[in-house]
Amino acid sequence: MSGQRLFSVNGTELVVDDRGDLTAPPLLYIHGGPGQSCWDFMAAQGDRLAEDLRIIGVDQRGVLRSADLPPGTALDVDVLIDDFEALRTSLGIHSWAVLGDSAGGATRCSTPPAIPTP
Repeated sequence: MSGQRLFSVNGTELVVDDRGDLTAPPLLYIHGGPGQSCWDFMAAQGDRLAEDLRIIGVDQRGVLRSADLPPGTALDVDVLIDDFEALRTSLGIHSWAVLGDSAGGATRCSTPPAIPTP
């Protein structure tokens, strides 16, 4: 499987780049920021990782290809984690490993119980 799709989660639209075999171990890539995207990482590493994993890159709410944040919208780690959890459920994934880059690493580390791991 390979492709970018638009997902509706928690009242917003997120662009998701989902690559690899649907039965492979899933890995969520959380990009840094603010304002970065998963595009560069997925372009450089997505197909390589998809040889052994199901790699899922997400443009977080308000970033690049995903829906803009409405004026006055508060954005914090809990909102992002809720989006990832809603996406995980929507994709039918029970648990996934998580790779966070830069601020994405801080997002992952700040709320470890929120994202089930295998």
